[in-house]
Amino acid sequence: MKRSNILILVLFVVAIIAGGSSIYTRPSYVPQDASRFSSNGHYYKVFHERLSWDEAYERCIIMNGYLACITSQAENDFVLALAHEQDYPEYTCCWIGSTDEKVESQWKWITGEPLVMEDNLLSHGGEVENFLNLRLATGEWEDYPVDGESVGEQWFVCEWD
Repeated sequence: MKRSNILILVLFVVAIIAGGSSIYTRPSYVPQDASRFSSNGHYYKVFHERLSWDEAYERCIIMNGYLACITSQAENDFVLALAHEQDYPEYTCCWIGSTDEKVESQWKWITGEPLVMEDNLLSHGGEVENFLNLRLATGEWEDYPVDGESVGEQWFVCEWD
């Protein structure tokens, strides 16, 4: 074997040992402090800032991401664990990327993916509660008006492919 091939092989093995079972490169548009979910390769970051759902939606887009669209229980658990990394008041919620604004009770992810985890959804109905929040105390999703939680803190979570 050539010396250069051996060096490449050694570097590859070291990279696998240091970084786990897969090698990946964080896209330049993803914040350095965003966390990678290994099951889908996406990145997530919780922002501890009170914004309306519309403002949070726009903020994520400006950062080349989108409000988190959760399609599995494992992904929900991952996002919830990220949010739990900081202490929070009892009624704190995080905006996630689903709305029934166009048709009442027909929830859609903003990415077009189907909302399949209906067991997580606590929908109270009503034409003014059209945006999903992840309740940090329970891990369940609740529908809210565009301004969000009024008692606890209102955060949001962005996702990047």
